[in-house]
Amino acid sequence: MKFNGEQHLPLTAGEYTQLTGRAGRRGIDVEGHAVVIWHPSDNTSEPAEVAGLASTRTFPLRSSFVPSYNMTINLVHRMGPEQAHRLLEQSFAQYQADRSVVGLVRGIERGKRMLDEIAAELGARTRRS
Repeated sequence: MKFNGEQHLPLTAGEYTQLTGRAGRRGIDVEGHAVVIWHPSDNTSEPAEVAGLASTRTFPLRSSFVPSYNMTINLVHRMGPEQAHRLLEQSFAQYQADRSVVGLVRGIERGKRMLDEIAAELGARTRRS
C-alpha cells in the first residue's frame, strides 16, 4: 500500500518493480531479494496479490527522449553531422518510433487487403446481377 496524500492505495506492478528493482548490486549480483512485511490486521494486500505484483513485468517502457534544437546543434558542432545523425538514430526513442511506423505500415497493408477483398466480392455480385 502507498499513501498518495489523500488515501492509501495498492501499489501497481510498475511501482513495486521500481521499489524493489535495486535489490542487489548493479553489475555484480545476478539476483536480489526484497522483503515485504505483511500482517493480517493491516488491511493491506493479501500475500498472493503481492506475489502477483512481483511476477508481473508487463508494463511498457517508453522513451521520454526528445532532442531539442539546441541539443542537435551542439551535437553537430561537437561530433559532425554524420556522427550526430548516427547517434540520434541509435536512441531508444528512434527505435520505438521505427517500430511504431512498422506497425502502422502493417495496419495499412491489412486495410488494403480488406478493401481488395471487399471490391472483389462487390465485383462478383454485380456480375451476377
